[in-house]
Amino acid sequence: MVRRVVIEADDSALWKVAGLRQLERLVLEINELAIAQDELIQVSIRWTADVPPKKRFVPQHPRLSRVDLRDGQPEPIDLHLTTHLFLPRGSVTLAEFAQRIETRRDWEFLKSRAQISECEKRFLRGSGKSQDGLVSRYVNRPISRTISRLLLRTPMTPSGWTLAIFILPMLGSLFLARGDYLSVVAGLLFFQLYSILDGCDGEIARAKYLESASGRQLDTWCDTIGNLFMVLALGYGLALTTKFYLWEGVVAAALIATNELLLLLPGRATKKSAGAL
Repeated sequence: MVRRVVIEADDSALWKVAGLRQLERLVLEINELAIAQDELIQVSIRWTADVPPKKRFVPQHPRLSRVDLRDGQPEPIDLHLTTHLFLPRGSVTLAEFAQRIETRRDWEFLKSRAQISECEKRFLRGSGKSQDGLVSRYVNRPISRTISRLLLRTPMTPSGWTLAIFILPMLGSLFLARGDYLSVVAGLLFFQLYSILDGCDGEIARAKYLESASGRQLDTWCDTIGNLFMVLALGYGLALTTKFYLWEGVVAAALIATNELLLLLPGRATKKSAGAL
């Protein structure tokens, strides 16, 4: 079990990769290890002499709940790391942590800033979901990752991005409701753009260790409302030609709402049970 870690921090501690400085990412991954082993980990940061005191910092992040950041070197040392080491997400047990460092090559040793760009690309390449379909995997994800790389250089939060792009399905619905051919095509393009950009909030969250239940709920509700507006607006627009499509849109919206409700109910039941205990 890891209880004491020393991090050698030089200028590379300040390098920003995928939205986080190297020292921040390293401490966050140690925090994930501490959560997994249910044991507080003491982390000592040892800055090299070439880093001016005004540039030195102590990582601050809402997720850092299981690490004790201290000055000086603990005795004995269980793990000795350097800020040149770029660790992937998910080193959740000591055995896996050690195996990643000793045998696997999904971590990287950054010798210079010139390597950051390619490191970010490889890191985001693995940020997709296992349930991604063909369109998401080969069309949406490559575009969303490029945009996420740019967003990770800004203070944009996952929930902020979710709300910012929610205007797209609203605009798309207005076009669909007009019912003519060009408007329907324009409306569907808005929804496709929304589908692409909708992947960025999760990629930002995973890169910056900002996943949260509230963020997932917000994303789910925005997606559900967007889908409801799409089928209702499309049904209304096509109903301008024939009344049948209006009811088709209403039925589709009802089915979407029912599906989302069925998906939410087990989660709510689990939450209530946990709260009762």
